[in-house]
Amino acid sequence: RSQAPGTRRQAQSTRRKLPAADGRRLAAGGGGGGTSAMPWFRGNLLRYLRPLFLVSQVALAAPIVRIEIYSNDPLSIIYVHTADGITGMGQVGRSQSDSTGILTDADLVIETFLRHIAPVAHLRNVTSPKDLEALRQDIIYQNYKNTGQVFFRALSGLDTALWDVLAKQANQSVCQYVGNLVGRPCRKRVNFYCTNITRAATPEELTKLILQLHAKYGATGYKLKVANIMGRNTDFYPNRTIQVIPQVRAALEQQLGPGIRLMVDANGGYEDLRHVTEVAQILNRSDYFWFEEPVPFWNYDLTKQVRDLGLVRIAGGENEYRESLLEHAVTHRQVDIVQPDFGYVGGFSVALRIAQLAARHGVGFDPHSPDLSLTEFFSVHLMGVMANDDTLFEYGCTDGSTPLDIFEQGLQASGGSAPVPTGVGWGVAVQEAWLSRAEQRVYPITGVEYHV
Repeated sequence: RSQAPGTRRQAQSTRRKLPAADGRRLAAGGGGGGTSAMPWFRGNLLRYLRPLFLVSQVALAAPIVRIEIYSNDPLSIIYVHTADGITGMGQVGRSQSDSTGILTDADLVIETFLRHIAPVAHLRNVTSPKDLEALRQDIIYQNYKNTGQVFFRALSGLDTALWDVLAKQANQSVCQYVGNLVGRPCRKRVNFYCTNITRAATPEELTKLILQLHAKYGATGYKLKVANIMGRNTDFYPNRTIQVIPQVRAALEQQLGPGIRLMVDANGGYEDLRHVTEVAQILNRSDYFWFEEPVPFWNYDLTKQVRDLGLVRIAGGENEYRESLLEHAVTHRQVDIVQPDFGYVGGFSVALRIAQLAARHGVGFDPHSPDLSLTEFFSVHLMGVMANDDTLFEYGCTDGSTPLDIFEQGLQASGGSAPVPTGVGWGVAVQEAWLSRAEQRVYPITGVEYHV
């Protein structure tokens, strides 16, 4: 169990009244209509045992009594407090750029959480994944006119915090808890690849950067950026993509030998089959492992056409917030590797279901975790259960967007792998200094204490 962050802050919650006891006092030896009177001790026993039973039921249920949000752009951390003293920590989908390129939309996600999600979650009992899913469905159904990516980014905060609660209730790490649920062991370490390798660099600059990363992290996989983000068939500079792909492969083989896994991410940079095919052919000749999001993520028909070319594995799914479309992408083999983002898709629950579905259909699974926030912890716990020996999970080796002072101890990746935290829950804590700088919001805002 963990204590609430910022214990100097006064807890805010609400009071619940128990139903009155229903026992009746009956006079000894008295009775009407020839009916024998209840013995005095039996009446008193029922009178006093009933409220004790009701109290025990409420206490064992441990409802959600208080929710805190700490926001310091680009991250918003959520703490869910239950009546039995457990605090679960989660993270909403991180802040994204508005049309001016400024990170300003965390306020929209937080307001969505406080207006549409927290009121449904407050005082709900979540003691099992079944309870959590029932709560998720109630929230979604009550907000059928409010769904969308911002809504699911908000829901992800509650969902990830409650997985922390569930694991702590069982006195296990999330990886151990999930492993017991699905009947698979929790690995001690998971292999990773380095991501966030800039699209602005030349082939020579990229090779130098990858060699530096390899010396520092020992990773066996690296993902490069190609095309312009949502670029409609344009490149960062003319011919960059067709130069980078073969030249980086040749330079790394000369320096490191064969065996380095290379991937590219176009971030939806192409919009027609002709342009995508040209790049896929070059990737095929240079033995790249996958081609990620070659076209805008919503164009599943074109994604399937690229995949059916059979030139290179196709990865995608990081921007999709609709679970049904991720399921369809897996079952209809629109992608070879599915990549849900914990923040966009609504949390750990959906990512776990997609991972299990992908395993059943022979589709690769690699959750989107390109930064060093809590997302990295969500990923390593899930991949600790779902990864196989050939799997590499995404690690933000060059991430410059996440504050380095947010955690008491971040994920310590080295030698090509990262340890799966063994502490209860996510096995990580946020530094008090970061919390003190963050804007705090609390639900409910009333100052009445909760009692059973």
